[in-house]
Amino acid sequence: MMGALQLRMIHSCNILSSTQDQKLFFTSGSSAFTAGDPLVGIDTEATGTIKQLVLVSGTWASENAAGYLILSNVFGTFQTGESISDTHGGAALASGSAEPVTNGVGTPQLTTTTTTYSSCRFSDVSMRGGIQSMESGDYIVSTPLLFLPAEAVVMEGDLVTSDVSGYEGPYKVTHAGVQYELFLNSSGDYDIDHLEVELKAVKKRSS
Repeated sequence: MMGALQLRMIHSCNILSSTQDQKLFFTSGSSAFTAGDPLVGIDTEATGTIKQLVLVSGTWASENAAGYLILSNVFGTFQTGESISDTHGGAALASGSAEPVTNGVGTPQLTTTTTTYSSCRFSDVSMRGGIQSMESGDYIVSTPLLFLPAEAVVMEGDLVTSDVSGYEGPYKVTHAGVQYELFLNSSGDYDIDHLEVELKAVKKRSS
């Protein structure tokens, strides 16, 4: 049954998440990986999305292909020797954990993904805001709350935008908390009711 809060989630919003790309070396490759596919570690259940495949030595036909993958949106830690595979049959063994990728001058190589939620709710319940005076002038600070469905994925540092009048953003996520239902489910556990996200936006005050 849909709760009262969910019935009032009449807004939509976009969550922009940026994560650093990772390089994962592999050996004993028996089938080529496909860019764009999700990758999974069979033992650790670590995951990532394949951005690039680089073959360094061997061949897939001889089942001794070796090289590395550039992955985005990595979750979990791959371990040496575990089987890794993608949805098109790509297969090899990981030869270590994934390493952060940087460019030639050491800047992290990032991938930004946008997830749109058609059900959310902005609230000015914490709109403390006010004027912050700095050497470069006065700035307007706003700190609204955002309510998201329980299944939403949001992390500190993500950016939030919307088409909702007065809440266009962009906002930076400063905290994301889990709010539980008041009653236990049939398993004796509390179900997650919704996520309560604290936002912050700072913009220059017009003269």
